[in-house]
Amino acid sequence: MSETIITVAVTRLDEYGNLWVTPAGGGDEVKIAEKRSNLHPLFEQGKAVMLHYETYKNRPYVAGAKPVAGELPQEGKATILPEHQEVIAEARKEGAEMLKGKPTGDGKYKADPDKMRSIERQVSLKSAVDWCICKVNLGEKIKTADVLIVAKVFESYLDTGLTVTKKEN
Repeated sequence: MSETIITVAVTRLDEYGNLWVTPAGGGDEVKIAEKRSNLHPLFEQGKAVMLHYETYKNRPYVAGAKPVAGELPQEGKATILPEHQEVIAEARKEGAEMLKGKPTGDGKYKADPDKMRSIERQVSLKSAVDWCICKVNLGEKIKTADVLIVAKVFESYLDTGLTVTKKEN
């Protein structure tokens, strides 16, 4: 059916003799059934293994496995080249200075109003999207306009601290 290569992070045996393999870099545990115990020795911590999947009653299972030379890089742990270290450090420094704002002369910084407005709008939109996702998860129907309306309410709150109240008729 399909093949996948994983790097073994952790293994454990359950009470039935099944081997459970946790891939490095995250992901769901993989079950190697007890009836395929001949494959169990292949799964050593830090080793890469190619898994061959088959299907039985519309459910995938590991039918075979073979070792792969070397170790795969773990997900989420990118290697930074030495020549990029300086560029990254400089970008972080510039970013920190931009967030501080303009110096006032007394060792403090005055926030740049345009920058703060941009940040407030970004936070408002993100908050509105999160709010709408919660509504959708509760089974409510949401329109695109709802996201923008809620974003505007959040933005207003960030600007002035004022809140919106529902009018009683």
